[in-house]
Amino acid sequence: MKPIVIFDGECGFCRGWIETWRQSTGERVDFVAFQDVTDPFRGISREEFRRTIHLFQSHGVATGADAVFSLLAYTTTKRHWKWLYDHVFGFAWISEVVYQWIAARRPFASRVMAWFRHS
Repeated sequence: MKPIVIFDGECGFCRGWIETWRQSTGERVDFVAFQDVTDPFRGISREEFRRTIHLFQSHGVATGADAVFSLLAYTTTKRHWKWLYDHVFGFAWISEVVYQWIAARRPFASRVMAWFRHS
């Protein structure tokens, strides 16, 4: 099974990162906005997809920061982030706190990201 990322396609912040990750992962990962999923996907609600990114892999589902770092493992240059998430004490916890903080403030994060890209 090819990994599939399901994300909020209405979120500018999310779309920006998806484009970056799409370039980094090439054909190794598929990306689908949850708004384009017509049937319930594996019993996960649309609200849950709106709240956090999901990465579906043959060995399970990752969400939040775990999904981000698992996704980076499909790149050629950023695989070390998943190792840090899995092995360094406190790294996963801090990553999830930061992910949730940003996820709760995506419009603000989108504006900050746009500012950095244009400066």
